[in-house]
Amino acid sequence: MRIARIPLGVVFLLLSACGGTGEADDTAARLDALFDRLEEHRLFRGAALVSDGGEVVYETARGLASEEWGIPNTAGTRYRIASLSKQFAAVIVLQLAGEGCLSLDDPLAAHLDGLAAAWSGAVTVRHLLDQTSGIPDYVLLPDYLEVTSKRRFTRKAFLEVIRGAPLFAATRFAPGESWEYSNTNYFLLGVVAETAAGAAYEDLVEQRIFVPLAMRDSGIFDSRRPVPGLAEGYELTYAEVVERAAHSEFSPKSVPSGGLYSTARDLLKWADALRDGRLLAPAMREVFTTPGLMIEDDLGYACGQWREHLDRPGGERVACFSHGGSIMGMSTWLLRVPDEDRCVVLLHNGGGAREGFLEQVALAAVDILESGDGALPPLDLLGPLAGTYLNHREALFDHYRLLKERHRDIYDFGPGQLSLMGRLLVERLGDRETAAAVFRLNVAEHPESPLARRDLGGLLLDEGAPDSALVHLLRARALGPGPDDELEALIARARAAAPR
Repeated sequence: MRIARIPLGVVFLLLSACGGTGEADDTAARLDALFDRLEEHRLFRGAALVSDGGEVVYETARGLASEEWGIPNTAGTRYRIASLSKQFAAVIVLQLAGEGCLSLDDPLAAHLDGLAAAWSGAVTVRHLLDQTSGIPDYVLLPDYLEVTSKRRFTRKAFLEVIRGAPLFAATRFAPGESWEYSNTNYFLLGVVAETAAGAAYEDLVEQRIFVPLAMRDSGIFDSRRPVPGLAEGYELTYAEVVERAAHSEFSPKSVPSGGLYSTARDLLKWADALRDGRLLAPAMREVFTTPGLMIEDDLGYACGQWREHLDRPGGERVACFSHGGSIMGMSTWLLRVPDEDRCVVLLHNGGGAREGFLEQVALAAVDILESGDGALPPLDLLGPLAGTYLNHREALFDHYRLLKERHRDIYDFGPGQLSLMGRLLVERLGDRETAAAVFRLNVAEHPESPLARRDLGGLLLDEGAPDSALVHLLRARALGPGPDDELEALIARARAAAPR
């Protein structure tokens, strides 16, 4: 989810790649200094690879792949790549479209029976690729974390869940008119690919990608089948103790949306093949890199990757493609700048929900390639707080206070951070009680923030407390920069609902 990886701070952290090395002109030394500093702060463990001009200019492995056995991470360690797997599903679907097995404008009803009539004829394959279908994310199913994620589903069985669950009776917006990240889109793409090709999705990945690219250390993750050399996932707890991450049942239903494992070197082979056009015909390469809908002025999503631009001296701008993934105890990030032939691969087994942080590390690495200082902005709080929420929910606020006490110079403690956490709790996990506590903390920490006031007021309104909501919403109006139609609508709702 894009919102989970955008740092909201604007003041730069004094975390420089060149500090103390004495070799500011040496790219590898400055990259090494960056990762030394990250490791020193226990912010990165795993594998990193940086390539420039088709050559690997830096490669490192930090920390342990297994705490229990004392096995170090190495260049050959395998990692679950989570949602980075979506790029692979997209390429397979585009290959099948290029071969005439399906059309990107086919409605889902042309490939799958029994889906909701309200949207199966309107949602197309292209909508799934671009995350513009409006189909809800399956993680929004009631009790998904506690129940559904711990059950084993074949894709056929999970398709029956989608056919029958009230969550999927309607789309969240008209297909093609908006954008929202949804794992369901890529689950359905995997099933469409199987139907169109007449082969299991696992076989399609192996035959169309892994074998042709000689990605010998990559494969399909299944929690029932051991993978030699696979890193375990860990979290740094609220007490700053390394702890084995909780595990969910990872079964065939999740393979297209997030079920692959790989190594840094294999992912470089993948990135090089995308750059060279070895996997897709020209027309499909254009689709692969062209967002169906711009989400922000310079941000779009196309086929399992974000497209934006990096600024260069003289006003030049170059296209940048990136995506990450998060699973229990692991996070990934792959950044490509094809026009400059640059690539950064980051595979981290020190915590889930760290995509925003890893994105900034990847951009810092590219900055170093440009002879910059590789400075990182303040790191977002979502990663460490999300890990605590999933593993030690009762310690969420203690962890926030500890981070603020010990790491004020590293993390961003602005009002946007708690706002982000609270909104994700509401929108993705449905935990309104904890979200309310987060929003109250935000108001206590930032009483003059219109964002903090608005978040709390909006939630109180939805919870049936219009009088209390109105206090915060009116304060948000007074603190805000100017007219705000959405805020005015909330105020009007609160006034209409308040007792007279």
